[in-house]
Amino acid sequence: MISLFGGFSGKSSAQAEPAKTTKSRILSFIPKLAAVVFLGFIFVGIAAATTLLTYAVGNYFWDGDLNTFGGKWSHVVVLKTVSIWYLLAVLVGLSIVGLVMACFVNVNKFSLHGAYRDRLVRAYLGASNPERNTNSFTGFDESDNFQLHRLKDQRPLHVINATLNLVGGKTLAWQNRKAASFTMSPLHCGSPVLGYRATNEYCRNEKLGRCQDRDACNQSPACPLKNGKLDCQLPGKALRLGTAMAISGAAANPNMGYYSSSVVTFLMSLFNIRLGWWLGNTNEKGARLDSRKRPFFSKSSPTIAVLPLLNETLGRTDENKRYINVTDGGHFENLALYEMILRRCRLIVLSDGAADADFKFGEISNAIQKCKVDLGVKIEFKSAMNIYGRYSKEEGVVKKARFAIAEITYPELDEKRKKRKGWLLYTRPTYYGTSEPRDVRYYADSNERFPHQSTGDQMYDEQQFEAYRSLGYLTMSEIYNTFLATSKGDPENEVDDALEAVFASEHDMRNTVFQFFGFQNSSDFKARLKKDDANDKAWEQNFKSLARKLRRSSP
Repeated sequence: MISLFGGFSGKSSAQAEPAKTTKSRILSFIPKLAAVVFLGFIFVGIAAATTLLTYAVGNYFWDGDLNTFGGKWSHVVVLKTVSIWYLLAVLVGLSIVGLVMACFVNVNKFSLHGAYRDRLVRAYLGASNPERNTNSFTGFDESDNFQLHRLKDQRPLHVINATLNLVGGKTLAWQNRKAASFTMSPLHCGSPVLGYRATNEYCRNEKLGRCQDRDACNQSPACPLKNGKLDCQLPGKALRLGTAMAISGAAANPNMGYYSSSVVTFLMSLFNIRLGWWLGNTNEKGARLDSRKRPFFSKSSPTIAVLPLLNETLGRTDENKRYINVTDGGHFENLALYEMILRRCRLIVLSDGAADADFKFGEISNAIQKCKVDLGVKIEFKSAMNIYGRYSKEEGVVKKARFAIAEITYPELDEKRKKRKGWLLYTRPTYYGTSEPRDVRYYADSNERFPHQSTGDQMYDEQQFEAYRSLGYLTMSEIYNTFLATSKGDPENEVDDALEAVFASEHDMRNTVFQFFGFQNSSDFKARLKKDDANDKAWEQNFKSLARKLRRSSP
């Protein structure tokens, strides 16, 4: 564990730190040293095991009197005595055994991904399936994890964010981030770096048989009927929702984009700590045909596991192979804002659930930077972000909010030859201890890190789940009330200045916001009369009245 944590030491988020003492420098160096020492022990152990294997095979299978290397095995004696042809024979034999086993071992199933996915499916998809027919032993139901493309008619469209690992990529611009964005939706799967493939044809497991009914058919429109039965054209099951969910949450993996470290990569691969998934490449490399005339992008996993495992262990994942390594979207950009900006959305409602108790706003800052550098899109908050943590010590804080408004400026021009605009509604869970329900306040008093507890704690109980749900409901209720008050031009303090500026500036955007929240009569909006405006109006009226009096009294 020290070795694993030590590998991430250089990848921590930027934040103000006190000057390091000699003791702190030593303590920060120990994990790095421990990782290297641990690797040394592993290599020594492998060498000793190889020597013992060579000794045992040579003595017991080739020379029954145990005198080939002497009566007692010794690493030095074996190295001096063994023939090069003997070593080559052992190497060829082990390679053949490994290749044969690799043909029968699925590199995706031979990982922790399956266990993680099945529990996500049972906890969330299973809870929404009223007609479950569960296995009495496992509690799983195959129908819970349906194919992602079956959601193509659902609105809003479900876009699942992931990361394309490019740890071994050659593009200089990506040498620091070592990753690119990758998405999975009911319509298409892919990346702007690679291109896209239709979801109903992507990652299709033919072993699961032909589709049984038109609802579960991979074709769109559904396959034709023949003799009263469905004539299946695309057998098997394409990429499923549970798999896409697990890929999007695969935080622990040897290759993790920016967070990748050569030491951690090797150790995690060695101990098979892999939550990521190998998918067919969506570019021209994946369009090539295998021996069965199937494109690689349509296959559910690599045929032989050796090369993907070697590439993952050595950090050689890139965009130029038949298969790509995909993991948690947070290894590139944790909020999925990048993909919404890429789609030129005009109104984006973003919930930042990152564990950031110090409110450094690292995730939204990372997203803004990537959108500016990659897409040429400027995102600027209209006013100060009055969102504070429960232990913030800012002086003179008058208004504490639960959301902020940012203006999005796209490089394209609209019909008026002006740059297209969009708006970002940014929300963040926070606890102020004022309007929260009594049960939430009790939980917060018992847990100082709430609502920014570590996501490493996956064993949450009912009380914790309900506290977060209730806080989220309160957050959206207060946002709704603020939007409603602003839409009516309420003269009280419930009106948000930045939001009022959005309503007053663009009629089309005001219509979009009104439709999102279910408000009526957006054309009746009138900006609130501020005190300064009221004073100006009163002064103007007094001046006109005085002018009239002067005119009447003049000869």
